[in-house]
Amino acid sequence: MRAVRLGYAGVMPSDSPEHPADQPLATLAWISPAQAGLVKEIAQHAGLRIETVGCSGSEKSGVASQIAQDLDASPTDDLRSALASSTIEAVLIGSISPDESEHTLLAPEALKALSQRRVRIFSLAPPPGRIGDPGQIPGSGPDPFEMIPMLRLSPGFTAAMTALETFGAIRTIAISARCGSDRGTLGARLVDAMDAALAMLGEPDSIDAAISAPADTPLQPQTLLELRGDCSALLRYADGRSASVSLTDQAGQWFRGVTILGERGCMRVEDDAFEWIDPQGDLIDQSERTSTLSDPAKVIGQAIVRRLSGVAEPEDPKSRVRAISMAEAAALSARTGQPESPAKLLRLAGLNA
Repeated sequence: MRAVRLGYAGVMPSDSPEHPADQPLATLAWISPAQAGLVKEIAQHAGLRIETVGCSGSEKSGVASQIAQDLDASPTDDLRSALASSTIEAVLIGSISPDESEHTLLAPEALKALSQRRVRIFSLAPPPGRIGDPGQIPGSGPDPFEMIPMLRLSPGFTAAMTALETFGAIRTIAISARCGSDRGTLGARLVDAMDAALAMLGEPDSIDAAISAPADTPLQPQTLLELRGDCSALLRYADGRSASVSLTDQAGQWFRGVTILGERGCMRVEDDAFEWIDPQGDLIDQSERTSTLSDPAKVIGQAIVRRLSGVAEPEDPKSRVRAISMAEAAALSARTGQPESPAKLLRLAGLNA
């Protein structure tokens, strides 16, 4: 049995820096009121200094002022003006309202301006656009928008992908994720799950999904940004492989995990570790578990550290588009009651699959 010690490149976890920069990055936080405590903890783990804070949705300057006081930051209710500040080095998005006035942050011209200033955008929320909408989908090109935390880039998943080189062919995977809505909405969990499935099995032929939403959620959400509740989905592949997905943003405790089945047994992967059990029940391989498993602030903070330090490799824009198309196919299937094809959505949008 081989034990894998996880950490930053060449650094043991106990010695790993909390953040790669000597000075905390001056950060604009755009959040819901319920995320104030989470954002404060994320900043501590990621090496961010919350300089300006604003509230998403109908919550305006009064609430933002109180949160800003708690975070020792300046309040704002003008996102465009706050982004123009020359002192901002990073943006942390906790929540984006379906209100289009907030989408100026992710308009192509805004992203281009932020990219030229080398401002990084880390978002717990999925992009507000849809495949085929005019303009660039945030995160689908060389722009600074990055969804966090992505399971595919977690220490546990990264270690598991190395072990999978000797695991053999994968037949089936089951992806599960749970969190509270202030830790990332269902739309975020759906993009994350599809990104992981894409990395392991590629793009499916069809996705058959159902979504059960809370009573206060719009009956027919039109974008990933609006999705709330619980999602179950089946991904089918032409060669008989499959993936199942079970997701919710209505559970309080954080969890993300994958069960991988193949000829050489079962591999279980979580944020911080994996284990491989053979068909007879014997342990073949595993990585050392850390204490981050149910601490979303630390998981998110360390995801930012890995992006800033370069430990997590830059994402392929084409793969991000495909993951978003898979998430949108699942959301569409939940509305139509029929299996939907991600490749068809991309063709209709005039994009190459």
